[in-house]
Amino acid sequence: MTAPNGNRRPTVSVVIPCFNAEGFAAEAVRSVLFQTLSDIECLVVNDASTDNTAQVLGELARSDQRIKFIDLPTNVGPGASRNIAISESQGEWIALLDADDMMEPTRIERLVQLATKRDADAAMDNLSVRDFDSGLPLYEAFDFLHGQDPLEITQEMFYAQGADFRKKTSIGFMKPIFSRSFLRKTGLKFAAEYRIGEDYLFFAEAFGFRPRFVGINEPLYVYRLRRHSLSKAKPDLVWTLVEMSREIERRCGHRLSPESLRALHMRQRKLTLFAHLGDARRHLGSGEYFRSLSTVMQHPTLITLLPAIMKKSL
Repeated sequence: MTAPNGNRRPTVSVVIPCFNAEGFAAEAVRSVLFQTLSDIECLVVNDASTDNTAQVLGELARSDQRIKFIDLPTNVGPGASRNIAISESQGEWIALLDADDMMEPTRIERLVQLATKRDADAAMDNLSVRDFDSGLPLYEAFDFLHGQDPLEITQEMFYAQGADFRKKTSIGFMKPIFSRSFLRKTGLKFAAEYRIGEDYLFFAEAFGFRPRFVGINEPLYVYRLRRHSLSKAKPDLVWTLVEMSREIERRCGHRLSPESLRALHMRQRKLTLFAHLGDARRHLGSGEYFRSLSTVMQHPTLITLLPAIMKKSL
């Protein structure tokens, strides 16, 4: 298999969207270049950063021909950035990496070997969650990846895990590799209109097609946890996740089993309750006592949580 320039196509294309990542993007890129599987291309996308990210990525690209630098003139968000990079990629497999994370050196080789051996459409590993500043390990993300043997990840398993979104690290944070043939066959793309949770929507749609999906309990992806992440900075973004959960049903509900649909509806109910809880807390914290009480009374389940609402807000 050869690329248009006459060179052999890379086995894996690693996609890294970057926005204002001058302080850490180089570490992510280097973790790709140091993989034991060298037959890799690394597509880094500068999503119209306002810092020196473009300069950092440009210098890296000049230092290694495996790096393809895509410099966007306007900010489009992580989902659209990934779509652009995937459309320009050449690899047989597509791997996702966030700019503030890293990979262990054997990760890509291990996942490609696993997926190939199992004739899978996708493969995932566990996440080693580490403190961003110190680098110290905190915990491993996915307790459902238990044991030593590879585990088949079914549609029902994904949606059941997604219903329990209050875990420290939900299944939406996984970073699988996907075969190009699966993405081409299904036409899957990231939803550009969402800038949070777009990974979960993409995976939810993917499982609607019932891919052959395998996972291993090896923490080869390094997820670096920052204390003030975007998802924690704006509580009202929970309402975006509520809408996204409804969008999942609109897009692929007809492909889901009754068990998966029940789990999706449970996720919707929990997210909606959590969103109302956040509203009640904010109203109380800003002195809007009547609005807080009105929110609670409209949703009786919140009455049992009233002491917690007051404790958090006063």
